[in-house]
Amino acid sequence: IVEASTQNIAVAAPLPGVITRVRVRVGGQVEAGTPLFTLDERPLAAEIASREAAVTVAEARIAESEAQLAEADDQLAKIRALADPRAVSREEIVRRETASRTAASRLKLAQAGLVQARAQLKQAQVDFDRLTVRAPVAGEVLQLNARPGEFIAPGEGQPPVVLGDTRRLHVRVDI
Repeated sequence: IVEASTQNIAVAAPLPGVITRVRVRVGGQVEAGTPLFTLDERPLAAEIASREAAVTVAEARIAESEAQLAEADDQLAKIRALADPRAVSREEIVRRETASRTAASRLKLAQAGLVQARAQLKQAQVDFDRLTVRAPVAGEVLQLNARPGEFIAPGEGQPPVVLGDTRRLHVRVDI
């Protein structure tokens, strides 16, 4: 058996989807990282838009929480600045201190929500990038079993693309 020095490398899709574009031909030489084919990007493009909106909402919640904290701290400072301690009841002071702590906690929660929204956006962007399947190594396209419009899923049927480095061949003999 004469085979490529890298053996045959079956390149599969990391995600299930419909092939929208095949970028190579049988016999074509590719470098590592060359796009081989692309899956339908519309669902993940919509998810990215949704995640970007979630980041915007989280940023707005932080601004709102910062304003609430500033107001609560201001009210507490005004009460503490009174010269006559009898002007305000102890209960009112405790209520204002609690409001300030609550506002600070809401700000921390809003900041955590922003971190989470950004992480989810980044994950969606990574998944989007994975929709373009790239050559893992340099070599020649030996087989092409992918056509636009076909649905493919990881691990099912023939691999969409088979690559191999044919610049150097190996001969294998079974006796």
